[in-house]
Amino acid sequence: MKKISMYQILVYVLLLLFLTGCSMGAPVQDTDNKALSADHTTNQTDSRGTPLNEQGEKIILSPDSSIETPSSLGRQIHELFLGENCLGQCWAGIQPDITSQNQAIDILKSKYGLENVQVQTDHATWVANDLDVSEQGEVRFFDNHVRLIRVLFTGKNITVKDIIAGLGNPGSVGVGIAFSEESLCANSALLYPDKGIEIAIIPNNAFVGVRESQTIYSAEIGLSRSVENWGKTDTVYLEWAGFDDYCAKAYSTLEQ
Repeated sequence: MKKISMYQILVYVLLLLFLTGCSMGAPVQDTDNKALSADHTTNQTDSRGTPLNEQGEKIILSPDSSIETPSSLGRQIHELFLGENCLGQCWAGIQPDITSQNQAIDILKSKYGLENVQVQTDHATWVANDLDVSEQGEVRFFDNHVRLIRVLFTGKNITVKDIIAGLGNPGSVGVGIAFSEESLCANSALLYPDKGIEIAIIPNNAFVGVRESQTIYSAEIGLSRSVENWGKTDTVYLEWAGFDDYCAKAYSTLEQ
């Protein structure tokens, strides 16, 4: 019987491995092609009809798409007023009647920088310097805790539309009565009684109501309170009914 050399055995093994690799390679390549095809043909959508990719992520569409995406400004406003670290109304994590005076000062210095925060006995102020949507603000202290927060937005061009995008529709609208022959109403504000937030609106010339394009002047953040206890006797409070001339509605209410 003729002996088989080690060289011949090695050749047979290499030939067998080569043939096995060729027969197994084709199906793997085909599977990859199918996977690539599936990425482009998925028809998944979320509960609102927004298209999703195979991983369940929202597909970013072109600017002319009919699907509306939340604005970054609206998200920033929501986070500042109603962030995850807040049990209720707040500003940048500072909550009236919950945050202590020392905690509030530490938060302000950490967020706005030591040079932009001034501390007094009963209050602390900050200048934002474009670190967020505010221009400047003040935190009032009482009994070693935060009592009230006032935020100014002058010069920032924050509009009613931006505020509603971040906070939702207000519960009511407050209209300041001017009691003047020159002007019936002095100002208006968006009120969120359940959140303890009041948003002052800059009037549009003689118009005192609520329009999307109107500029926001300030925000006052304090205790949750009902409209009846807001405490301003020269103000008429009206239920939110969309964008309208609330001055005319206020005088109609007074005449009844």
